[in-house]
Amino acid sequence: MRQAVPPDQARTRGTAPAPARTTPYQGLQPFAEQDAEWFFGRDTERTILVANLLAARLTLVYGESGVGKSSILRAGVVHHLRGQERAEGAEETPRLLVAYVNRWSGDPVARLLDRVGEEVARAFGEEATEQLAPPGRLAAWLAAWTARWNLDLLVILDQFEEYFLYHPDDEGEGSFAVEFPQAVNRSDLPVSFLVAIREDALAKLDRFKGSVPNLFENYVRIRHLHASRAEAAVVGPLRRLSERSPDEEPWTAEPELVRRVLEGVQVGRVVLASVGRGTAAEPARKPATDPPIEAPYLQMVLARLWAEETAKGSRRLRLATLEALGGPQRIIRAHLDEALDRLPAGEREVAARVFHHLVTPSGTKVAHTATDLAGYAGLPADQVRSVLEGLSASGVRVLRTVAAPPGQDGESRYEIFHDVLAPAILAWRANWQARRQAQAAAERRFEERARRWRRGLARAAVLVAVVVVALAGLAAKSRWDELVARRQADQAELAATIAAGRARRQATAAYVARADTVCVRGWAAGRELGKAPPPEQPLLRAGWLERKVAIGQKTSRGWKLLRRPPGSEAELREILKLYDRGLDAYGQAATALADGQTGVADRKLREGHRIGTDYRRLAGQHQFRECDKALPIRL
Repeated sequence: MRQAVPPDQARTRGTAPAPARTTPYQGLQPFAEQDAEWFFGRDTERTILVANLLAARLTLVYGESGVGKSSILRAGVVHHLRGQERAEGAEETPRLLVAYVNRWSGDPVARLLDRVGEEVARAFGEEATEQLAPPGRLAAWLAAWTARWNLDLLVILDQFEEYFLYHPDDEGEGSFAVEFPQAVNRSDLPVSFLVAIREDALAKLDRFKGSVPNLFENYVRIRHLHASRAEAAVVGPLRRLSERSPDEEPWTAEPELVRRVLEGVQVGRVVLASVGRGTAAEPARKPATDPPIEAPYLQMVLARLWAEETAKGSRRLRLATLEALGGPQRIIRAHLDEALDRLPAGEREVAARVFHHLVTPSGTKVAHTATDLAGYAGLPADQVRSVLEGLSASGVRVLRTVAAPPGQDGESRYEIFHDVLAPAILAWRANWQARRQAQAAAERRFEERARRWRRGLARAAVLVAVVVVALAGLAAKSRWDELVARRQADQAELAATIAAGRARRQATAAYVARADTVCVRGWAAGRELGKAPPPEQPLLRAGWLERKVAIGQKTSRGWKLLRRPPGSEAELREILKLYDRGLDAYGQAATALADGQTGVADRKLREGHRIGTDYRRLAGQHQFRECDKALPIRL
């Protein structure tokens, strides 16, 4: 029998203790290994998966989105294997090691090796992974580690559908598409793999069908939790919490509340579709005796009930509280709507524009940095980051942060908190777009009515003017008539002046918008260069600055092709002149850096910054929203 790494020093060396549990329910947060004692109702699935992982070379696990695959694997399978005691008389060091992977951005081979290396280091000490440097990549590393430490290695690859999302064309030497089948097919390698994937992505595994024989031979389907076992997920955590405080009043739940909650979160009872907000489906006429349950929705409802009862000082989950909240369906549907409706109008627009890049049309979540999302949506990065941080706060949990892939910069990524929110997010965004289109149509109708009113007013004014002129001709010698005519002339001149000013402002606004479009393209090209190299690398820094200046010069040429509106030509010409002077100073600084003249380079950089500051102030005064960011260049 294979033995597992114990959950003490082998797992906790160098790690901080988990924070104390403050609630018995998980909400939308998937269960992790440290949440195992609060995880109820999935013992059968855990036993089956452990048996397959220990007995088979490759196991495929699949199920619908939201059935709880990740929770079963982490709080069930991984916790169970790591918690096994070493058999008496066994070697002092453990033989069984479990590595869990659920992130697929970046290099998937490097990420898998990092996770296995972390487990080896925790089991045998930090220096363990430094003692070997085998040739090749995945299979060679796994063979070296398992041979050196006498290991039986279990590798769990969760959320595998994201591998296909982030690597649609993965192929060639060193790629996961090549390395993974080689590791699976090595019969001398004491490694077992479990691949967990959403059911709607199962067909994508055909990528490995030719390279992994009998790919679909050993599979396990995870189905929804059924009501008979879901009751344990309601009352079990309350009993566990009560055990921690035996001297206090125990936590309980009214039996009728349990029944109503489970009835309200049955599969198909709540529909969150992209065509509108969630709606409650009609109950089946002949309900199943043991209907399936939407586990994430169950946890969402229980977490909300717990919060309400603790706020009232109650230690019993009551039916009256559930009814006051509108029932399970209302709690579920309101989670996203309430979080987004609390945002100001401007922040709701930001959310709608970035959601488009966080959820695919098929409902798959995608992780991006705030900087990337700002670039995709054409919005300021600080504004986007503020909204993302608000939506990922602990009391909101619409989004969550994920760490950067190995080998990439440290900026966190954002993704939707749980797959089950994807339809609701698509629905909210569709409704937002519909409301915005309806508002735009209403504004167009109002403007058309205003134009008709102004035309009618103009015709009336013309008629009045004709009558006045006719009367003035009959009484040409009258001083009164002369004053009336003069007043009419003054009014006409004033109207003409106002119209000319309005036309000039509109022309200027149109010019600014076209110029901002040119500047956005330049900004996007400049962003691809990444951050400036440090001062300790002057040649790289000079090359980076030269490319920045070249992009700026191209932007300037495109800007100059735009026709400047009459009346503002001198002011707009001065803005462009400052832009070119700033670029020239930065260009001279790049040349000086390349020649090793650091003193000249520093002086020219300061000159460029000074000119850039003047340019930004003047551009901002003329309402440029993108071109005002072109200078100064940040180093």
